[in-house]
Amino acid sequence: MFIGQTIVAEDTTGTTIYSPWFWRQGDGMTSAAEVIAMSSASVTELTISILDKNSDQTGDAPNAAVGSFDTITGTGPYNKRVSGLRELVRYKIVLKRASGTGTIYAHLRLLAPSWETSGAQGN
Repeated sequence: MFIGQTIVAEDTTGTTIYSPWFWRQGDGMTSAAEVIAMSSASVTELTISILDKNSDQTGDAPNAAVGSFDTITGTGPYNKRVSGLRELVRYKIVLKRASGTGTIYAHLRLLAPSWETSGAQGN
C-alpha cells in the first residue's frame, strides 16, 4: 500500500491524501498502519479513515467512512478492523496541526490488509 510515505502539513487545515481505490477481497478486513516518525503529538493530529463505495457510485468518497483508526498520538503500530465493505475500498489520511502554524510531518506505512469473509452472499 504505502511504504515509507511522508506527509507534511502547515496549519490547522492540514493535508489530505487518498490512496487509490482497490477491489475488496472479502467483506471485512483488518488494516495495519505503522507510524515511523512524527512531529510532537501535542501539535499533530493524524487520522486514517477507511472509505468504501460500489463500482457504480461516482465521486471520491460518496459514503461515510466505514471506520477510522483510533487516535494516532505517536509512533508505533495501529490496527483497525471493519466489516460490511462495499466493492471498492480506499484510505483517507489527514495530517493537521491541532493549533497554530508551522510545519509538521508524519512518516508512515500502510500494510496490505488481511481480508475476511462472512460467507454472506451479495456483500
